[in-house]
Amino acid sequence: MKQSAGWLEGLARVLLGALFLFRAGRLLFPSGAEDAMKTMMEAGLPAVPFLFSITLTLLLLGSLGLVLGYRTKSAALVLLILYILNAFISFPPWVSGNLTLFLLRCGIMGGLLLVIVHGPGKFSFDAQSMVPVRRKRA
Repeated sequence: MKQSAGWLEGLARVLLGALFLFRAGRLLFPSGAEDAMKTMMEAGLPAVPFLFSITLTLLLLGSLGLVLGYRTKSAALVLLILYILNAFISFPPWVSGNLTLFLLRCGIMGGLLLVIVHGPGKFSFDAQSMVPVRRKRA
């Protein structure tokens, strides 16, 4: 089981990142962007085009970081913050019919927390760039 753990960590990270990458890809198309900005306007957020640009940029960078395993913990933290905001703005649990969608996002947030705590795994750019530091004995 230990030998397969590295592959499973990498697969889990890539699958989680693919979810966000797919969402970012949808936002690149005019219909996806319009729907997202409409939701942001309905939520009463200010400066919607600016916030949308920031959100899309962070979503793209975070999802690519997660998929590639590059600066993985930072990427997962950025995506976690975005998803917390998304969950409460788009699917507030106190509104009838939103609880299931809100809890679905909470499950995804749990996956991101696992990445933050346990790291990217063996098969990632982060793992390849880690060089052990030798310390001199005093």
